Amino acid sequence: MAALPDPGAEPDPDPQPAKTLTPEQEEQAIIVQYELLWKLTDQLAQSMLSDDCAYIHPAWASRNVYAWRAEYLGPEVAAADWADARQRGDWHKRIWDENGVIVPPTPPGQIPDHMRSAFDHYGPRRKRRSPEGAVDEL
Repeated sequence: MAALPDPGAEPDPDPQPAKTLTPEQEEQAIIVQYELLWKLTDQLAQSMLSDDCAYIHPAWASRNVYAWRAEYLGPEVAAADWADARQRGDWHKRIWDENGVIVPPTPPGQIPDHMRSAFDHYGPRRKRRSPEGAVDEL
């Protein structure tokens, strides 16, 4: 894994110019992005409709997905989802409480507990250098 750049480091004095794409290349890039989006959307829909809860990838695990499955596929599917998620790691704690009840979403303007450490590290008081070299607060 590549190291993250130092936010306090001086910018590269001679950055490489951005590669410009021809209109045909831009169109092809957009088509590829839409095809990928369509495939991912199709996979998510299949996972939401599947009786096999192991089909849901943890990256797609959200309260909305599991709440929808519980509402439309029934309590047996909801119980199986919770049991399966507990066996696949700690990520389930951001969706269910210890009794298997889906927790309400974090209110707007608040930071979810599972994101708190990242926010504390990269939060709004992080300093950056402006192009003139002065230090600004974000």
